[in-house]
Amino acid sequence: MQKPQYDSTLHHDFETFSECDLKKHGLKRYATHKSTEVLFLWYAFDDEEPQVWFPKTQMMPKRLRLALKNPRVKKAAHNAQFERAIWLHVLDIDIPVEQFECSMAHAFSLALPGNLDELSTVLRLDDQTAKMKEGKALVKFFCQPRKPTKTKQYTRNTKHTDPVKWQKFLEYGRRDVIAERAAARKMSYYPMSAFEQRLWTIDQHINERGVPFDKEYVQAALRVISKEKARLTGIMKRITGLQNPTSGTQLLPWLRERGYPFTNLKSASIRKAREDWDWNMTDEANEVLALHSEAARSSVTKLQKMLDIEVDGMLCYTMQFAGAGRTARWAGRAVQVQNLPRPLREMEEQWQLLLLREAIMDEDMEWVRLLVSSPMGAIASCIRTAIKAPTGKRFVTCDLSSIESVTIAWLSDCEKMIEVFQKNLEIYKVFASRMFGVPYEKVEKWMRQQAKPGVLGAGFRLSGGGEIGEYPEVIKTGLLGYAESMGIEMTAAEAAAVVAFFRSEYDEIVQLWYDLERAVEKVMRTKEQQRVGPIVMDVKGPFLRMRLPSGRYLHYLRPQMVWKKIKVGIDKKTGKPKYKSKKGFTYEGYNTKKKWCRIDSHGGKIVENLVQAIARELLALGIVTAWDNGLDIRMHVHDEIVGLVKTKLAEIASRDLEDDMTVQPEWWGDEVPIRAKAEVVECYQK
Repeated sequence: MQKPQYDSTLHHDFETFSECDLKKHGLKRYATHKSTEVLFLWYAFDDEEPQVWFPKTQMMPKRLRLALKNPRVKKAAHNAQFERAIWLHVLDIDIPVEQFECSMAHAFSLALPGNLDELSTVLRLDDQTAKMKEGKALVKFFCQPRKPTKTKQYTRNTKHTDPVKWQKFLEYGRRDVIAERAAARKMSYYPMSAFEQRLWTIDQHINERGVPFDKEYVQAALRVISKEKARLTGIMKRITGLQNPTSGTQLLPWLRERGYPFTNLKSASIRKAREDWDWNMTDEANEVLALHSEAARSSVTKLQKMLDIEVDGMLCYTMQFAGAGRTARWAGRAVQVQNLPRPLREMEEQWQLLLLREAIMDEDMEWVRLLVSSPMGAIASCIRTAIKAPTGKRFVTCDLSSIESVTIAWLSDCEKMIEVFQKNLEIYKVFASRMFGVPYEKVEKWMRQQAKPGVLGAGFRLSGGGEIGEYPEVIKTGLLGYAESMGIEMTAAEAAAVVAFFRSEYDEIVQLWYDLERAVEKVMRTKEQQRVGPIVMDVKGPFLRMRLPSGRYLHYLRPQMVWKKIKVGIDKKTGKPKYKSKKGFTYEGYNTKKKWCRIDSHGGKIVENLVQAIARELLALGIVTAWDNGLDIRMHVHDEIVGLVKTKLAEIASRDLEDDMTVQPEWWGDEVPIRAKAEVVECYQK
């Protein structure tokens, strides 16, 4: 696959005005809103000085018009899907997405910030080329409506109302093009491959088409939520005597007087109080906490977001290409289809979800309360089913089976784990069978539950973990905390036992951690290429790079080896933690709080990055293959592809999708089988 050859590059950036809130309503509704208009376009060919065009008062310059028609002129922009949507929906100019290149997608693929302001800082662009810091305020000032006042009764700021600021705004637009071009030039030393560029164009088509959903069901569910919240609030008022028991400032003192141990009403604190502190609280406090938890479920806000961004029954632009840090997996946007709530355990079967969905559609809460213990939880459980195929069509969904476990087995050449997949057995049951010493067929549900966190987390070097903080404000760490996040209860001793067994059972994975750490240290010290299995490391410019077997690189910006204090156990005599000093690997990136900083890493985290990145390569190959074979892909979630087909062709399409997703690339070989399971559904349920 070769990249297209271009004669020149058109760098460009729109500034627009609209009464539609882009952040709230998403790009498709914004671009198609009747009030949206182009204020100006700054553009520059190659390294030339930027020029400005005002579409409302000027004819389009001839050179620009010809460039838009010329497929040999690359259309470059930062967040190019915005520019393309404005060209198409506001100016009625349809430029094929294949002619675009996006410096934001390129930045994400290098594990750099997507925001041009942050990217300018991280790339250390100079003051003449970096994005203007005051730009955000200027955009808000000129690109959004304003509330009229007695002295200024106009509803929007323009060049006539604020000519001085307008000149600054024009300069901001000019500098945006310069910053985008400078960033693209710096990143061009680490280009996206032809395959990645093709994958990005397919991603744009998928995002633009959108996924269909059931607007009537969402509206019914929101009415049910409103009624149920009112009912729950009424009960809370009756018990507490408070004017507004949903207000934290009113409710928290009331609860504290009745034994509630925390100083906040965070969901995690409430859960701990109800699970571990219920005996110390009054019956009234326990009941109110249960009611508050039910009424405050935040996942149902996704339903309102669906209505906010909907255009013609579609949810568009819900996935961000390469948005997930170093691995280049997709991240969710708007509705966050990558993070839909899991169904209640009591409603995990498909027929149960559909029965519950029907009751919600009928707004029959009495029936809902008979079916489940948590009506609001039931609505959250059914959010997935709001994604519904239109009449005469069905979704075909196909999921790569246990793909992270398959990948870590392949990457580490772990014989025992590879054997599991060769025999087409379930990895959690096999692990439980060996750990508890029972035959595979006699593994009980609780044994499988104990095994699951270990199989999924221990390969990434999680410790058994423990509890930090003073009770009851305790935070669980390591595998213990990982299991809790999955809704699986374990003791610290059980978590430690699972970790110890995993490391003894799959010693090739443990060895891989140390091999990768040694290779990182050596490549940074010697600047000579290092290989660990199928992974090749090198240092190029400010990056430590790890080349996947597919040829794509993972990038770690400005790596350093620093001395770290590592906890190695507990002193038996004193009971205090024991530590040792060790050189460790750090790099620049986003932490879990989305703050750009220096991040610590180790062999286990590197394995996690590599496993998720390789699994992403397999999904990407499946996406391209299925797309090229004609499947109308509407979204993909983690390791699953969702296509839309005519009902009469659905069974055939599902078998084809299984074949497309299990194509084993040459670099994978044939020792470890890749499997996938397809289904035909009317409503999305996984």
